[in-house]
Amino acid sequence: MSDVSEILMRLKSTAILLLVGILSVPFSGCISPSCGDNEQCENDNDGYTDIQDDIDQWTGTTFPDFDLMDTEGINWTNENFSGELWIAYFSAVWCTHCETTFNSYDKAIPEGKFLAFNKDPREEYSNISEWKATTSERLERNITRPFLHGPTLAESLDVHGIPHAFFVNGDGIIVDYTYGVQDNSTALEVRFQEHGGILN
Repeated sequence: MSDVSEILMRLKSTAILLLVGILSVPFSGCISPSCGDNEQCENDNDGYTDIQDDIDQWTGTTFPDFDLMDTEGINWTNENFSGELWIAYFSAVWCTHCETTFNSYDKAIPEGKFLAFNKDPREEYSNISEWKATTSERLERNITRPFLHGPTLAESLDVHGIPHAFFVNGDGIIVDYTYGVQDNSTALEVRFQEHGGILN
């Protein structure tokens, strides 16, 4: 093989690797602050299908015990939801693209049945009051959901990509989850009811 042919083959291989890398980013979900205000983090429901093979990782397992205070000074524990289906939503302060999913859940799930947890442990992303205020501002309405700082809880559940939400039944068992962008609040209502949730 000539030197020119070898160089062309190497360039072609490099171009293919770069293309595969670029195309895989939109489907990987947000896992780092690169999804912040200055960059658009693309994600879609394909993020959910990427982990379908791992569904047993969460479904049927017990949601870990937690005891956390929200931005209003109210303590939340597993016992708040004894006998009732609820949603544990994981995101991060910097993931502005996740607000589409938050918005859908906020519209679908009754008050008192939805907690928003920040998964990022870093100090610069720990101001949960600011996160709640910013979310209210961007969604152009007063958000009344409890926002909590829960990186240890996220770690215990092995939550990496966000947005990620768990449907937890009244016995504390994870019965379903969503991963990636959810933009259909009606579909989430149906899913909530299918698992025994009661809409107000």
